[in-house]
Amino acid sequence: MSYQPAPPQEDDYTTTPIKSPRKKHMNSRVPPPRISPELELLKQKAINGEDISNCDSSLFPDLIVALKQQRDFLISYDLYDDSEECDKALKEVMKLNDAIMKQSSQKKAVVEYKARLSKAKKELIELQHRANKLEKELEKDLEEQDKQLEEKQKKEIEEYEEKWNSEGQLRRYNRASGTLRNMKTQAIHLLNSHRYEEMRIVEQQANSLAESEAIRSHQNMEADYSNGYLLLEKKHEAERAQLKEAQERRRKVFESAKEIDEDVLKARIKKLETALEDASNSNRTYYMNVKTARANGTILAVQPAGMGKKRVDVTKFNTLKLPALNHMPEMLRRTRSPTTPRSARNPPRGMSYDKFNFSELNSPSPNGRPSPMSPRYQRSNQHRSNSVHYY
Repeated sequence: MSYQPAPPQEDDYTTTPIKSPRKKHMNSRVPPPRISPELELLKQKAINGEDISNCDSSLFPDLIVALKQQRDFLISYDLYDDSEECDKALKEVMKLNDAIMKQSSQKKAVVEYKARLSKAKKELIELQHRANKLEKELEKDLEEQDKQLEEKQKKEIEEYEEKWNSEGQLRRYNRASGTLRNMKTQAIHLLNSHRYEEMRIVEQQANSLAESEAIRSHQNMEADYSNGYLLLEKKHEAERAQLKEAQERRRKVFESAKEIDEDVLKARIKKLETALEDASNSNRTYYMNVKTARANGTILAVQPAGMGKKRVDVTKFNTLKLPALNHMPEMLRRTRSPTTPRSARNPPRGMSYDKFNFSELNSPSPNGRPSPMSPRYQRSNQHRSNSVHYY
């Protein structure tokens, strides 16, 4: 088959597809929202490639949103060149905005970390001063406890000495025995009887017995005194050990609390020093702030619904626009083969077929009735279906 190319005739070979309401809604194009004149001027400068680094940087986030919307809107209308220029301007503005945001974030982070580091160091110094003051007060309190215990024990020793020097305590050890008392009584009776020699002998024996009893009683008294004093000293020693243990426990609790508070502040200072060093890296500071902003939900505003990418409409490119065919009868004659069967060359009378779809045309059938595919049969059938029957 050969034919001459000709301009496409859309009226003959193209049909407009029927679009459903859903497709119509999907293919709708929403224009970009209105923006302020100042932002519009800044957008045109960015699209024209002018330098906007000296402009107000607070407008850059809104400018980025406006350029994105403009780019997507141009894409939806197949304006590829304008969309490409808008996309280039968008990338430049985003790059400039990132640089400004990085620098701003770095300065802000450095100032913030310096202030927090200074505050933490000041808190550490105040904590150390307060701890030293409390430690002195603690030592003073412990010394006061030692002094009170010493005075208490000294008073107990004095009371013990006074007890052993009292007449009642001495009376327990200075009583004479019955034998000595009888001998003294006998000596007196002998003297009254003028029996002087016997009296002297008895008196001498009584004195010797009194001396030995005094020595023995004194020894007993000293032994009892020493034993009691040793028990009192053991008691005082136990009290001093108990007090010392309690004081050491108080010191350890104080030192532990002091170390915990100091370790917390020192760890905070070390962390802030590391953060201050990291703040010198603008990229790290900026992206940490962006991560925090995303977590808090404070990132740039989302573009409105309906303002998006170019829609995919399959009905626009699922058919090809072909040119019209020239010399149709001649082409049909050339396509006939000499060996074509007679039945195919000469169809039966009363029935005509289309060359391409073999459908019956408007010729009568052999029995004289209209063909089911003929317009006359269809009109007759439609008339019968639309007629009203009364019974």
